[in-house]
Amino acid sequence: MIFPVRTKWLAVQAALNGVILGVAAGLGGAVAAGLAGALIAAMIGCFGGVVLALPKIRSRHLVADSTGLIAIRNGYQLRVDWSDLQGFESGRFLGLRMALLRVNNAALSGPMAGLLSEQTVARLRAAGADRAIQLGLYVEDPSDGEFGKLLRRYRPDLAASLRGGPPR
Repeated sequence: MIFPVRTKWLAVQAALNGVILGVAAGLGGAVAAGLAGALIAAMIGCFGGVVLALPKIRSRHLVADSTGLIAIRNGYQLRVDWSDLQGFESGRFLGLRMALLRVNNAALSGPMAGLLSEQTVARLRAAGADRAIQLGLYVEDPSDGEFGKLLRRYRPDLAASLRGGPPR
């Protein structure tokens, strides 16, 4: 089962990217051509930021099968067996609350299961990318829907811990 990035998060990330690029372009336009140039550059930068971000964000997804989960991220994959899921907690992403899935013994690999450099692995481990999956990016309610069915099948203990709703 493949879980793409939810529309809400796709929009938030694309908009944030557009704002950042729009501000940068607007500042450059102000220096080069004054207020009118700043406004035009900001609009072009904002639109460009959204357009450039969408393919990268849409390429992220979560894959669940009988052996576990694979989080496909930008430039790496995180693979974890169902038995190595530790539990759920609330976290933040871009300042917004979301459910995190804590994991143990996660394997990091490059795109298409290729090798990652030691520096990349060290950077990802230092950032904690191998200890949690931002589940809220892909699944609104981990106890419901297709993900909930898979969780009840392969980790009924964790599914039972979600009675009363996902972490907020």
